[in-house]
Amino acid sequence: TLAHWRKELHVTRSYQRHAELPQPAADAPQAAHAAWEMDAYGAVAVPQVGMISLINLNDCFSRVKVLSFPCWVGDQRVTRHPDTPDYLLVLRLAFLRWGLPGQLRVDRDSVFFDNTSKSPFPTRLHLFLLGLAVPLVIGPAHQPRKRAITERSHQTWDRQVLADQQFADWDALWRALETRRNFLNYNLPCHGSDDLPPLLAHPQAATPRRPYSPVQEPLLFDVE
Repeated sequence: TLAHWRKELHVTRSYQRHAELPQPAADAPQAAHAAWEMDAYGAVAVPQVGMISLINLNDCFSRVKVLSFPCWVGDQRVTRHPDTPDYLLVLRLAFLRWGLPGQLRVDRDSVFFDNTSKSPFPTRLHLFLLGLAVPLVIGPAHQPRKRAITERSHQTWDRQVLADQQFADWDALWRALETRRNFLNYNLPCHGSDDLPPLLAHPQAATPRRPYSPVQEPLLFDVE
């Protein structure tokens, strides 16, 4: 009724057509940390710890395993999903060790992209990355091959850390993931790195291109 009344008064205006968010190009990276991939692995039951969803990050050029973070999503069953605070923590941990990447490539999960409506606005996590000059590349729906490096890494982390293993608590699992990350980067040959361990094939990847510190984040963050 109100809509008809406003139309009679000629005070309505047409809706703005929905427009997709601008997408940076996802070209083949030419240097270490020029582009990262990030994705969450489906929840796995870990004895003594609970349901864990690994959030994995990989460098697209050097194949360095940037981080695997065990996000707790429930006790006996999944009661939550990784949310914005979880991803902010994961990204800050990765930035602290490896610096800021040239861009971050993700899927169309609602934490990155408003997939429940036609909102043209970035999510809070997207804005956080934009403020740090890290473009977010949101991949097409139902095409996991666009993030093939990280999709394959899910299986690596599952088989080498989670499968048939027990941990005293969450802290023990986190330490095991960190220890295995160093082994994968420094000791395990990788086909994508000329059959050498990633950090031996690309030692420059150990040095951040754009250093980051949580204390300096307000200075690095560009509100405009």
